[in-house]
Amino acid sequence: KREGSPCVMRSYVSPAVRVAAAARDVGLDIAGTMFLVGGEALTDAKRAAIEAAGCVVYPKYSIAEVGGIGSACRRMRTGNSVHVHRDGVAVVSRRRRAPLADVEVNSRMFTNLLPFAARFLINAEMDDAGILEPVACDCEYARAGMNWRMRDIYSYGNLTGQGITLMGSDIVRILESALPQRLGGGPGDYQLVEYDGARQSQLELRVSPRAGAESAAAVRDFLLREIRGCYGGALASRVWTHSDGLKAVIAEPFSTRSGKVLSLH
Repeated sequence: KREGSPCVMRSYVSPAVRVAAAARDVGLDIAGTMFLVGGEALTDAKRAAIEAAGCVVYPKYSIAEVGGIGSACRRMRTGNSVHVHRDGVAVVSRRRRAPLADVEVNSRMFTNLLPFAARFLINAEMDDAGILEPVACDCEYARAGMNWRMRDIYSYGNLTGQGITLMGSDIVRILESALPQRLGGGPGDYQLVEYDGARQSQLELRVSPRAGAESAAAVRDFLLREIRGCYGGALASRVWTHSDGLKAVIAEPFSTRSGKVLSLH
């Protein structure tokens, strides 16, 4: 910016928040920088942290198995909202109960339309949810026929902390089987909580005192070692260690209103 050139940064959401916060901390003026982000939900808190540095941020929505699904235009300045790329993918929804949550969700199903798509998918569910609706907009996307938007996008069946997606079934296996077998306790004594931290998505491993674990740090280190054996886990372990994005505490797991203890919260 000092050289007079506007900048664009592409990244996952959490690293973008950390960059904007770091610039403010050391007094660097990066106002006007455009952040194009994806990989995890752009929450209101994360958007506010980036905009506090005088920057603008636009989410993009893609899934490795499907490809590019949507992009935000300049009018989409609130929420986690994108124009659906209707030239490349068809999106429909169905109401269902999330397998790892005690709630009903609008699950999204995707069909590839491009002849050169990497996979042949028809109504494939990717454990993502969101609101699909028409949008009145005069941007280039709408003029090109992309007049539907998806908003409030999030994953209800996978762990997506800091832009790295891990299958919920892999994490549940570790929390309900591997950890109890190695460190004591049983299903329901270990819970992984994902929440918005001050500068990034944060993960907290809650370990019930009933499990009798020697220390929270030992449980955290064992979880990181086990995750390395999952698809995408080696990268997740390195990123979470570098960003200090995974904490462990000796505390009772959270329960739902009906008294259920979910492995992923």
